Amino acid sequence: MSIAHIHGIAPPTDGSVTLPETVDFHRTHNPTVPIYVFSEHDDGASNTITQVAHLEFGRACDRVAHLLRSRRRGPERQVVAVVALSDSLLYQSIVIGIMRAGFIVRITPLKKPCFHPSHKYSIVYSHIRCLPETRPKRRLSY
Repeated sequence: MSIAHIHGIAPPTDGSVTLPETVDFHRTHNPTVPIYVFSEHDDGASNTITQVAHLEFGRACDRVAHLLRSRRRGPERQVVAVVALSDSLLYQSIVIGIMRAGFIVRITPLKKPCFHPSHKYSIVYSHIRCLPETRPKRRLSY
């Protein structure tokens, strides 16, 4: 197995490629090279390895962009904030998908795992027009 197969071909590093273009570069030149590798402990004895390749990651970013702004209808460069409790893979897919849709990403770190009312001022002040968020799982009562 060659080094290029493990690491893939690198995009230009001179600043001429945007983050969404980097995803496109890797999808074209390194479609089978993994961008994420997860290890899951099933029963304590065996490990399951899950790999997400650049091709799959690029498709996930495209799905986010399509969900937010199908066919890029509407005004460009609107500000979108993300309030989500997620893993790195989902979070990066959402951020790059927002960029791909032609929006500006506003990342506000949360100190608590919930949307706090004090963030309302930040959202209004920043002229945020879209706010995708995750919802906490509700416990079922028996």
